[in-house]
Amino acid sequence: MKLTVLLLLVLGGTAAGENLTLSAVPASAEPNIAGSAAVCKDGDRLRLVSRMKLDGHEVQLLRECDGDHEKLAFETKDGWREFDSGAIGGSEQTTFSTLKKRRMLMHRIDTRDGDTSHSRVDLCGYDKSGAPQCGTASVECPETGCQEPTILKGALWLHAKGGRQRFPIKP
Repeated sequence: MKLTVLLLLVLGGTAAGENLTLSAVPASAEPNIAGSAAVCKDGDRLRLVSRMKLDGHEVQLLRECDGDHEKLAFETKDGWREFDSGAIGGSEQTTFSTLKKRRMLMHRIDTRDGDTSHSRVDLCGYDKSGAPQCGTASVECPETGCQEPTILKGALWLHAKGGRQRFPIKP
């Protein structure tokens, strides 16, 4: 009986992914946006998808007018910073979580390519000086589909093909 339980724990397991390193988000000009739910016009570079607050700062989820990429724009005391979230397509979800008493934004995009599903998570937060930092992790999802990510014990956990995958978060 004890051997069976031990084998289940080992085989059911988790895998360690690469470290998820949070890097400084580069400075940018104030986002040139068309507005909420607006149609892009000449000169507009981005369309506002949603606004939210993170640690007292405004964060905007933006979509390129002439492409299929999204960006996260972070307000700072020195202006705006833009993180290129990457290609869109499939389902999206933006939630908040806590990492060592620090509020974090998790932007998740699940895509399907034939029989294969993928989940990509952008994890972002402000450091102690008020500067935004972001990192990205992605996995191939199991046949049962992608599931919501969690932050636990200083790591991002994603439901991946072959078991849960752990991405230790490095600020």
